[in-house]
This record gives sequence, C-alpha cells and structure tokens, in this order.
Amino acid sequence: MKNLYRAHKFGIEAPLSGRFDNPYLHIARKPVTTPLGVHQACDAWYQARFHSPFRSGSLFGTGNLEQAKKYLDKQAVLLKFWPIGPFKICYSPLVYDLFEHFTLNFSGQQLTPESVTAELENMGYVCYENDGLQTAAESNCEVMLIADVFGYEVLSDTA
Repeated sequence: MKNLYRAHKFGIEAPLSGRFDNPYLHIARKPVTTPLGVHQACDAWYQARFHSPFRSGSLFGTGNLEQAKKYLDKQAVLLKFWPIGPFKICYSPLVYDLFEHFTLNFSGQQLTPESVTAELENMGYVCYENDGLQTAAESNCEVMLIADVFGYEVLSDTA
C-alpha cells in the first residue's frame, strides 16, 4: 500500500507515532509560499466546486517521499500520515505541486482570481469523501486532506 507523506512541525517534541488534531479546522492555514491572493482564489474555487476550503483547511501531503523531503527544515519531521475517521481528499493527477505549477507556468505574469480559476478548471481536480487515499497517494501529486484527526508515524529524513 502506498502512503502519504509530509514534512510537519509539531511545535514540541512529539512521540514517534500517534495522532494529532487537524490544526486548520478552526484557524485557516496560511500559505507558506503561495501568494495570498492566489491562495484565496484557489480556496474559493475549491469551496465552490467541492464544498470544502482545501487550501486553508487541509493538511498537504504527497505519495512521493522525495517531494515531501523538500519541505523539511530544522523544525520539521518527516511523517507518514493518514486520516482517522471521516475525511475528504482532493488532488489533481496533473499537479505535482500547485505553487510550482503557477510559478513555472505564470512566471512574470500577474495572476488574477479569474486566471487562477480558469487554470484550476483545466487541471482535472477530483474530490473523494472517505475514499480515494490509495489512488491519491499513487498519483505522487500534491494531496489535500481534510479530517478532524490524523494518525502518523515519524520517519527518518533519509527514509
């Protein structure tokens, strides 16, 4: 079975395995690298299309371990993670990393909410409720996962 991975900051030393609450259920996730306007336009599109704020309410992961490692820093650990209980998952089999996609394809251009929406419409995003984890992980693309609680296992950064 293929897993989902992410670089994750717990804020305090955490056990090597366990569970944690979704930190973005009540306080919206702020974008790390994506410009705020693009983040907000994407979130509005996901909300309209799939009835969930995937950019601000989800944990991001990937089935590609090397991609997850790119986000490691001194405060983060590499996790294998999964939802516990009901969940929604959204991804595009064409989007390895949405920030990289917009950076590479729109370099030097001013992105508007309309141009972001038009681009998202052509990316083949899919959304599943309580299903699709394996298919999403096998895509090796960016995966957005909304759940109340997640299980995890810490991996070494050289796993």
